[in-house]
Amino acid sequence: MLVAVGEPQSERGGASLEPARRQNLFRQVLPLVPELRGYLRRQVAAHDVEDVIQDVLLRLARRDEPAELETPKRYLYQVARAAIIDRHRRDVSRHAAQHCDLSEVNQPVDAISPLRVLEGREDVRAARAVIAAMPARRREILVAVRLEGCNLKTVAARYGISTSAVEKHLTRAMHDLCDGVPADDRATRRMRRA
Repeated sequence: MLVAVGEPQSERGGASLEPARRQNLFRQVLPLVPELRGYLRRQVAAHDVEDVIQDVLLRLARRDEPAELETPKRYLYQVARAAIIDRHRRDVSRHAAQHCDLSEVNQPVDAISPLRVLEGREDVRAARAVIAAMPARRREILVAVRLEGCNLKTVAARYGISTSAVEKHLTRAMHDLCDGVPADDRATRRMRRA
């Protein structure tokens, strides 16, 4: 498919072929495009075929050489090969293989709705209430390890207890927190979000 968008300029900055000469060039080359498409299907990924054809036709439109070609098919394939190499170099330099698609299927939109904000605030209130209701030592150990980032040995030394006892306090604190919001409420919320 060829779309004319004004007068294209050559890559070297000069004027491109005049319209009559360009038409003659495309008259020679366009009948070969279906054959080129078949060749490109064997050379590049299926989703890149039309892009490469567009690159080839754009290069031809910007060409400064005489419009008459002795071997249009050979020239067309040389231009296509150069376009493929340039695409490959560009993809390698830009690490295209490491890019991910940002469509909603791969990166679902996670809209923060007013309902979700309210539920989050309720969860925070419930967690604060549960933490406030914990025995002092359990609460202090939970805060030291989970919020302040202290390791178990440091906390054990601070309270004069074993690391195993610290682990037990943490386990009980996590159970208390999990029981703070009933499991059926959490499941219902997840189902509403989905």
